[in-house]
Amino acid sequence: MHLKLNLAALTSTELERLLGMDASRGVMSELSAAKLVGKAFPYVFNPLEEVQALSTPEETLQWSQELQDLGFTCHPLQLDTGFFRHLHQVPFSSELMVVTASWTPQGNAHLEAFSVLKDPVAGINAVVTTSAPHVFPLEFSEVISYKQVALPTPHFLEGHQQHVKQFGRPLKQNHAEDPLMVLRLVRDLCARAWLRRGVLLDESAPQARRGP
Repeated sequence: MHLKLNLAALTSTELERLLGMDASRGVMSELSAAKLVGKAFPYVFNPLEEVQALSTPEETLQWSQELQDLGFTCHPLQLDTGFFRHLHQVPFSSELMVVTASWTPQGNAHLEAFSVLKDPVAGINAVVTTSAPHVFPLEFSEVISYKQVALPTPHFLEGHQQHVKQFGRPLKQNHAEDPLMVLRLVRDLCARAWLRRGVLLDESAPQARRGP
């Protein structure tokens, strides 16, 4: 299933992160014309269909060992396109969070931590922490709190836990062996917020503009 975005609803920063500087400049005149008359500018994001032949980055192997030494359970490699990006991910789960060792097809690696909140405050329902800047093309909304925390791994995990405490308590996983539940909940929260914002469009693929 192709994900349709309304490029006319994105900020210039989001557009550049998603398409790259050259491609975003290439559609700028069409975008300006669409915004001028209040029209959407549909775009189909093409997810990765298979794992590309790319060796696992050395950092990811190190993080995997560190997380397992800290009691996290390792899960099979998956492809992530839920935030409109192309990533390979190895998820790790504990009772209160999911951590993914992620890397791009170009081999750039980073860590991400996800927690869904129980009885959230301040309108924040989930917390995401990353070790890399600008890793998410689209900005999160009032339902998600995002923060960057530096490595090493124990400091990263501590930073995520402190970030969570600002907004509530993390929801315990009933099935710690299934980290995809937490990732799915976070993505669903984002999708609902992006629908309200007009970033997501419900259009058939033939009507939408295909990305490069």
